[in-house]
Amino acid sequence: MPPFPKPKFQYTYNVSAEIDHLRQHKLTRGVPAKAPDRLLIATWNIANFGVQERTGDDRQLIAEVVGWFDAFAVQETHVSPSSTTAPNSLC
Repeated sequence: MPPFPKPKFQYTYNVSAEIDHLRQHKLTRGVPAKAPDRLLIATWNIANFGVQERTGDDRQLIAEVVGWFDAFAVQETHVSPSSTTAPNSLC
């Protein structure tokens, strides 16, 4: 499937405010806290991950959500068929 085109506008946001919103959403959705007696596993379909360049702020938001879980799978990453490395957005 071809990747979505990059938006033609600059999207700006306040990282601290967005992390606060994410944490509130975590409570609203009832995502349990990590605990020694439970394993939290998640998947996230980030469409075309690796096609469009992510900023450090974008990666901070992604890391916030990933950090809530013990094991995490990202779906729909985009890597060139000839590439043997992960998308640079993961770094």
